[in-house]
Formats: sequence, structure tokens, C-alpha cells
Amino acid sequence: NDAIVINENFVGTSTSNGIYHDAGTTTIEDNFIGGINAAAPLNTISHSLYGIFISGGSSTIQNNVIGSTSVSNSLNCSIASTHATGQFLTGIQITSTATPINILNNTLAGFTNVSGSAGASAILRGIATSSSGTGIVNSVGNTIFNLKNNSSLTGTGATANTVGILHLRTAAGQTIAQNTIYDIVNTHPTAVVSVAGIHATFPTSGTNLVSRNNIHSLNINSSNNTGNIIGINAFAGIATYHNNMIR
Repeated sequence: NDAIVINENFVGTSTSNGIYHDAGTTTIEDNFIGGINAAAPLNTISHSLYGIFISGGSSTIQNNVIGSTSVSNSLNCSIASTHATGQFLTGIQITSTATPINILNNTLAGFTNVSGSAGASAILRGIATSSSGTGIVNSVGNTIFNLKNNSSLTGTGATANTVGILHLRTAAGQTIAQNTIYDIVNTHPTAVVSVAGIHATFPTSGTNLVSRNNIHSLNINSSNNTGNIIGINAFAGIATYHNNMIR
């Protein structure tokens, strides 16, 4: 289950990436990234983990398995961190502003973030794009499931602590389509938390599309009944939302 154990031994924060790309044009395909446990002997350590991180250049990311379809905790931040900045677990993270970035037919499953922190980064994402990005990102045909987060972060919208696809872009031409997202849960027992299948912030002009996504089985385990479960959070900007199934 833990083919790679990264055991931090200092007080502070650190980050690990399965694949990191920062310049030029690349295709990232047919990779298996999993069996990774970000561990530590102290809960004062915060260790963030990314399956694929694109900080620069244009990319096609396709047909990868990130985590595992059969093994829980395949990408595992196993530190019950109390560090102020929490810890971040994301399957595919995009901060690049290049165009285009195509995220196609990937499977992201078996993620666990044990952090109980309310820090600003104590969150879990299947796929995430940054708000500063002006490039076009197309997330099409991905399957995201079995994601578990123990964060007590109480944010909503873009700061909701557990989200299948977080899409924040400022250029027209964005597409989120034909993705299947299910079995996403926040496991914190008492916090007021938010879980979303898709959160979308688009520009205020142009053509953007959210279509034919299938979202179900989103859950919160908290005893506090004031949290939020949202299938698609059409948060801002202009887009066409059609033929999505949420149940």
C-alpha cells in the first residue's frame, strides 16, 4: 500500500510531487502515480502532496492513474497535522498560465488527507487550477472518486476544503465536461465544512462550458448540520451548464 514513504523529521512545511513540469510543451500520459505516504513522527509537521504539478508551459495530461482504483490511501497525507498552514493533497494541480492545458481521461482515486488542521491549506482536490491563470484548461472525461479529507477548515466556495474539480480561470474558452465524480467525503466529526463536486469561477465574457458531468455520493460526516454539500458550484462568471447529472 505504501510503496514510497516520505518521512519528514523537522518542524515546518514541505511538498512532494509525483511529476513536476515547469516549462515548454509536454504530454504526460499512461503513468501510474500512487503508493505514496507523506508521513512524519510529529503532528507539528505539514507535508503537502501532489500527483502531477504543472507550474509552467502547456500540457496534455491524459490516461494517467493517480492513486488507485482498488486501494484506499494510495496518495496519503498521513500526518494528523496541526500546523498553521495545514497540508494540501491534490491529484493534478495547474498553476501555469500557458494555453492550452488538456486534462483528459485520467483516473484519480484513493486519496486520504488525515490533517485535522484548520489552516489555510488543509484541503483536498482531485483537479485544481489557480485563479491567477489566464490560459485555457479543458478537463474532460476524468474519473474522480474515493477522496477522503479530515480537515476542519470551514471555508466555502473556492476555499471549500474538499472538492473534486476546482476550476478558477480568467480567460474564455474553458471546458469541464464528461467527468465522473463520486464518493468524496469530509470525515471531520464536528467541524462546519463544505464538500463540492465541481467549483467553477469563469471570466465575465466569452464561451465556457460545463456539460455532461456525473456527480454523486458526496458526504460530510460532521455532527454539525450547518455544512454544505454542493454538486456544482457555479460561483462566478459566464458559462453554459447543461446535461449534468447530480444525485
